[in-house]
Amino acid sequence: MKRVLLRCCLLALTTLCSLAPQASAQDMPQPTEAHQRLALDTGTWTGEMKMWMAGPDSPPMVMSIKETNTMMEGGFWSLSEFEAGPFKGKGQFGYDPMKKKYVGTWSRQRLDKVGVDWKNKAKRREMSAQIASELTGNEDA
Repeated sequence: MKRVLLRCCLLALTTLCSLAPQASAQDMPQPTEAHQRLALDTGTWTGEMKMWMAGPDSPPMVMSIKETNTMMEGGFWSLSEFEAGPFKGKGQFGYDPMKKKYVGTWSRQRLDKVGVDWKNKAKRREMSAQIASELTGNEDA
């Protein structure tokens, strides 16, 4: 009896899906110019990173970095894998046309959630983040 009911549900679902209007490629949203700028970061990048862990007046921590970026199918999101010394992380970045700003998420091996706000500037990306530890609930800038 359960198999018959399952088959009837699958048949009904298949019928409904075939009756629904099919979206053409023309109807699908297309990446904006802001989304296309994300593709400029595609590739593997190496360089130097400076972090002011104790505030802007302290000496910076300097380390070598490697970042590999790819675009997701569709052209709306950039995926990033990042390594700098002991720090490893992955990010997903896009453009929110409603907010008119770049948005993203960042995760790293320390079980943190990071909200990211970043801007592309000439020859560099500035990223600021608010980090909330899932273990402690404390936030770091």
